[in-house]
Amino acid sequence: MRGLAFFVYLTACSASAEAADLLFERPTAPNDASPEIIGGSKLDPDQWPATLVFTSASAERCTATAIGPRVLLTAGHCIRSGAKGQIAGSAVKVECNAHENYSTGAYYDIALCFASTDIKLLAGAPYERIDVADGSVRGEQLMLLGYGCTKLGGAGGILYGGAGIVRDAATAEMPYFVTGGGAAVCSGDSGGGAYRVSGAISRRIVGIASAMAGGDRSNFAALADPDVAQYIRDWQSRRVDPATGATIKADICGLDPIYTCHP
Repeated sequence: MRGLAFFVYLTACSASAEAADLLFERPTAPNDASPEIIGGSKLDPDQWPATLVFTSASAERCTATAIGPRVLLTAGHCIRSGAKGQIAGSAVKVECNAHENYSTGAYYDIALCFASTDIKLLAGAPYERIDVADGSVRGEQLMLLGYGCTKLGGAGGILYGGAGIVRDAATAEMPYFVTGGGAAVCSGDSGGGAYRVSGAISRRIVGIASAMAGGDRSNFAALADPDVAQYIRDWQSRRVDPATGATIKADICGLDPIYTCHP
């Protein structure tokens, strides 16, 4: 996560990666980082236990979020459909699929990953919730979150967050929204969530970090876009349980009544 004083770049994460090369992990403690951040601040990963960072075979980083017991949400450009990986320190394996209409850029830049068994979060923490019903509107302030760099050319891997203002809302022709002012995305933030925060504890993901839009602006795939929302519902209804081979429904916070979801 970088401040508005810098131009921002978002690295595409391993679109050509080989199978079984994704490693999803959660740093156990925050590390020291450059103080050169404007509009964002270093966050304690313990407060965001469902937010993970993953690496590809080419050592590029992206951000992912657990939005259900067996579901991770990230950006389409961070994975190759059918890419496989695992949760670090566990036997949990994952397989990822990007939106069928994703090609390049911010259009439909979303992917979902299905875990072989439940993803265990720190101290039984809840999974994050998505919102596919209420789209962001111009002028709305969102919380941007990701394991991105703090300066041009810097390394990612440290959790940062900051406020971003919606400058251009998603439309039927443009299934993504643009933020500007305050925090902005950077290499490593790809796949991170844009949260609508309400009150002291309620938060819901409304967008996924996709790409720079020039200057201090950043593009986010809009979860409330009808095609994106339908992709999520179709994807969750046709998962195959690796243990039995049976088609099952993958529960997702915000779509299903799961008691282990964040408010």
